[in-house]
Amino acid sequence: MSLAIPPGTDLTKTPLAPNPSGAPPNFENPPSLANISYGLVSTMLVLASGVVGLRVMSVVKKERRLKVDDYCCILALFLTSAYGILIMLMNATARHAWDTPISFIDETWLKRNAALCLLYGPAMFFAKAAVCTLYLRIFNTVTWMRYAAWGAIVVLGITYGTMVPVYAVFSFPYGDEKWDLALTMKVGRVDRMAISTGTINVASDIFLLAIPVPIIMKLNLSLRKRIGLSAVFMTGIVATVATVLGLYFRIEMFRSKFDPDGGDATWVAAATYITVLVELYVTIMVSCVPGCVSSWRNILRESTVITTLRSLINSSRASLSRSRDSSRARASQGKSASIRSDEADLTPKDEFELQERKERDVGITKTIKIQQTEV
Repeated sequence: MSLAIPPGTDLTKTPLAPNPSGAPPNFENPPSLANISYGLVSTMLVLASGVVGLRVMSVVKKERRLKVDDYCCILALFLTSAYGILIMLMNATARHAWDTPISFIDETWLKRNAALCLLYGPAMFFAKAAVCTLYLRIFNTVTWMRYAAWGAIVVLGITYGTMVPVYAVFSFPYGDEKWDLALTMKVGRVDRMAISTGTINVASDIFLLAIPVPIIMKLNLSLRKRIGLSAVFMTGIVATVATVLGLYFRIEMFRSKFDPDGGDATWVAAATYITVLVELYVTIMVSCVPGCVSSWRNILRESTVITTLRSLINSSRASLSRSRDSSRARASQGKSASIRSDEADLTPKDEFELQERKERDVGITKTIKIQQTEV
């Protein structure tokens, strides 16, 4: 986009880039990624907070104190949540560049964008460090795993740590610079670094997904359990897909600089933010999966809600059993009543014959017993 804006131009009615179709800009009700952004941030924030909460409950109940990986996870959640809130506050530009007036890129938007750039590196580092330190805790007896996890932490620390001072230089005005549209061109100079970072993101996600699998497959477990345990860690494949998409959008952002029409920078940037957010939240949740399983076994299973449900189920079963016993008892009483009723309908003659038959049977029984005694 050219910065040669004629004096007196109404920036509220001038788009950032011309529409490739030649159609006039739509400033009133344009296609936007804002709703997707709002829904995604809200949903992922609730899910991630719940999962991290379960993890903390499990650790506190079992260990009585938090470990390094727990602190990394909690810090990553706070930084990612701040990142998501900033994205929602910048949703005014989550539309095509030809539907975005230049006036939207004001001082407030630029300051939020600068804060967003500074948050990205630390948030991504602590999210991935939570997974690495989790591996160190679970597989601490495996030598090569310790080296691999520590190596990943060092590489990621250098990569994401370098981003903070770089963005501090290119996202903020210095000297005669101001918070204006010219600052966006300055920030655009780090696009190549963004592509390199995206490539490292993809490589690190694949690495973190793959390294626990060989250990799990050697465990003395059934094949079904080993596959299930591997699947727990492989849930991070969602984050990997988001990372690949993020790399694609970073490349598109870089290409838009060479588009004679200015490209579609605002739309691509909004899509990139969404993929970054998904990667961050999913990485956090992946690091919490073992803790969540432990929480379910140790805490939720004994919680008031679960206990109440169990009590209701057991009461229902007991009630059903009593009902069956009662039905059987009534059926037995019915048979007895039927016999008594049959006896009640006998005539005096029949009663005499019945009594005589009973006495004869008793006499036969006594005779048999006497004979057995004599023998």
